[in-house]
Amino acid sequence: MANEKHTSRRYHKNDAGEILKSYSVRISTLGALAIIASDLALIYYFASIQNFFLAIATVGIVTFIGILALANYVSIDPRISTGEMRSAITASIIVVYLVVIAFSFTDEKNISETAKTVIQHFTWVVGVVVIFYFGSKGVLQYLEAKNKTDTNTAPK
Repeated sequence: MANEKHTSRRYHKNDAGEILKSYSVRISTLGALAIIASDLALIYYFASIQNFFLAIATVGIVTFIGILALANYVSIDPRISTGEMRSAITASIIVVYLVVIAFSFTDEKNISETAKTVIQHFTWVVGVVVIFYFGSKGVLQYLEAKNKTDTNTAPK
């Protein structure tokens, strides 16, 4: 009976991979929360001193570096891949866009025509970035599936 309890607590080789995945998910969740908290702190600080341009720039930089570091931590390869870079660029552009939109609604009476034009063009840029982000992932998955079927059907 004592042996049964002892053997049931032992980890198998497959369990170690699951433990590492669980640990990686926890760390990445905490990292994402840290990025969000630092972005909110930066927005609050720079909005309190009325320096919105510096708030937008620092939020973009912090988000880009944070997402890039987080994606690189979660990946198996220690080198930065194009997928990690694509994720960091997309995340930082979307977060900066959301901050710009939030700042544009703070004082609606004083929005100039130039600011409205910039927001409109930035909306198009965000749309293009999101389309290319998901489009490139779809194309890569299609090419991988096609290569697998080509190698499976190729004569030996």
